[in-house]
Amino acid sequence: MIRKLAIYVALLPITLLCACSILPAPSPVNVYQLPPTSFKEVTTAPTKSLSLRINRPNSNIQINSQRIIVIPEPNLVSSYEGVRWSDSAPTMVRNRVINAFITDGRIKSISSDDKTLYADYEIDSYLQSFQTEYIGGVPKVVIRLDAQLVNVTTMKIIANRRFEIIQDTSGVKVPQIVIAFGEASNKITGQLIDWTIANVESK
Repeated sequence: MIRKLAIYVALLPITLLCACSILPAPSPVNVYQLPPTSFKEVTTAPTKSLSLRINRPNSNIQINSQRIIVIPEPNLVSSYEGVRWSDSAPTMVRNRVINAFITDGRIKSISSDDKTLYADYEIDSYLQSFQTEYIGGVPKVVIRLDAQLVNVTTMKIIANRRFEIIQDTSGVKVPQIVIAFGEASNKITGQLIDWTIANVESK
């Protein structure tokens, strides 16, 4: 009995190795990041000696992931197979907004919620949509962002607005979809910057 047990123990690693070798190989995954921004420094505008914190948007469980979401028909949420974003959608949006504000240069100090630094104002938001939707049988990139500009000292909302971009795509392939996401992100970020500057200057 002891001899049989010893043989079994000796053969166990080989058995496990053979079992592992017949498991299907994982499918390759292509990782996409948002295309680079096209923002430039606004040299003609005066710099506001203020500090602004950009908080990571809240979102639902589908958007708060690295899946590239597609809605092929109403009420059906799916994702493109074999691809993913380089980060979650809310994080990518926050980082895009931060980089754009820094490049724009009209507000002197920009920070994120990664570190709770002092700020005069902060932008809180909810990312309602960050997806491809088939509208009339044609894929379009849809981004909806509900933003609030908050005075940190008083904790009062001084402005709020829903931003929405519905961006045409040049085709149905994922690289074409990703390019459209970049264009839509640039548009909504540009609108957010101008809206923020206008409301800060009015106070």
